[in-house]
This record gives sequence, C-alpha cells and structure tokens, in this order.
Amino acid sequence: MRTLGLLLAVTAVLAGCASRSPGGADTAAPGGSASGTASVAASAPASAGTPAASPRSVQPVPTVSLPTGLPKTREPEPPTDDFPQVTTRGRIRVEGQCVDLVTDSVTWTLLGPDAAKLRDGQQVKVVGVPNPEARTVCTGSPLTPQTVTPV
Repeated sequence: MRTLGLLLAVTAVLAGCASRSPGGADTAAPGGSASGTASVAASAPASAGTPAASPRSVQPVPTVSLPTGLPKTREPEPPTDDFPQVTTRGRIRVEGQCVDLVTDSVTWTLLGPDAAKLRDGQQVKVVGVPNPEARTVCTGSPLTPQTVTPV
C-alpha cells in the first residue's frame, strides 16, 4: 500500500511537469483529474523583462592604433654587468673541451674562438671580461678574452 502511494505521488509530480507549457503557463493534462494534484505556480512572471538600454548608456568600443614603421633596434652587446676588464698572464692548460689560463691566484676558463686557437703549455697575456653567467663544465672562472698575446 505504501509503494502504491509513493508511485501515485511521483506520477502526480511528473504529470504536473508534463502539463506545463514552455511559456510557463499551466495546461490541463489530457484525461487527468484535478483531485489529489497540486497546481504548480509559475516561478517568474512571463512578461518580466529588462528595460531597453538608452543610447547614452552604450559605451563606445576603444580603438587601438599601431605605430607605423619598424621599431628601432640595436645589435646586442656582450654583457659586462659592471665587471672591470682583467689583464692577466699565465700558462694555458687544455683538458678536453676546457681551455684554462692558470695564474698564480686564479684559474680562468677562456671562452670563445680565441681560446680554441691556444695550445697546452703556452704562456700568454690575456685581456678580457669576466663572464660569471656563462654555463660551462669547466672548473675555472669564465673569462671572455678580448685579446690574447703570446709571451
């Protein structure tokens, strides 16, 4: 008996949903009885709407203007990062791809094409700029030589 009551309640709810028109007005279910079913009121009035926007309230769309011509560019310069130029003398040590300048106080790893021309054991004077941002597998402090002179 309890199941039959639940089934009738569910059927009544479904019949109420099926009898609603898309505009929100209730219509009578064909062959349905009004006894035992509750009418469902519309949740929002059908004629409710938003007021039309006045021409003054419309904001103009901003425009973007691009400059004509190409931007001015310069050739990139090697970074100096406020490091003073270094002048040092020492002996070249070549180990694998590393070309080191061994001095009395510091071992410099020489970078660039000038370093590739040096031979192991050669005594040289190097003028260059430290480059601590350079990534290398060598153990010396990176130095970008500007001039390399055999002594």
